[in-house]
Amino acid sequence: QKVEEQIVRLPGVRSMGVIGDPGCEGLGAYNMKVYAGALEESGQDDITLIVGDLVPAGTGHHYRMIREMTEALAVNPVYSLRGNHDTGAYTEYFGEKNYALLAEDFAVVVLDNAQRTFEEEGLSLLSRVLAMEEVHKAVVAFHIPVPNHFILNCVSEEEFSRLKEAYGPWKEKVSFLLCGHVHSRFEDRVDGIMLLC
Repeated sequence: QKVEEQIVRLPGVRSMGVIGDPGCEGLGAYNMKVYAGALEESGQDDITLIVGDLVPAGTGHHYRMIREMTEALAVNPVYSLRGNHDTGAYTEYFGEKNYALLAEDFAVVVLDNAQRTFEEEGLSLLSRVLAMEEVHKAVVAFHIPVPNHFILNCVSEEEFSRLKEAYGPWKEKVSFLLCGHVHSRFEDRVDGIMLLC
């Protein structure tokens, strides 16, 4: 899906599948076979979110390839966020870098931190969405993890402080922090919130 607006309402959406980093190591046969399997599995959910690194480099050629493959194989709407490999023409192919999906019972706020910093536009959007009376549960999604107990490949404590300041007044609404980037799956608790990588 190319996201054209900062806030997208998705009536009837109750579940979300997540895929991490399908293309950062290339769009060769093996990687795309794994991606195809992940799309099939996440097709059981109402939507899918790819948490960054769709491509090895942000060229139009790579973006066209991953978009065409996704459109051919996905059985549900697929949204994405920008990873550190997703440079160049990302917005031309996928639209907004900071946006919110308002589903039936939860919100997903997508933030761009592909360059290890959260954009002010995204942090402002996060605060705005969490302040909405209709939002009771939210997932905050970004590419590069915040500081945690497992890996050092993360944003700085200062950047995490900026994120915490943005969600702070509505922290009880944040159910999950969701990220990718490190090619491994783990769960942790940071600032009292479940971090899913």
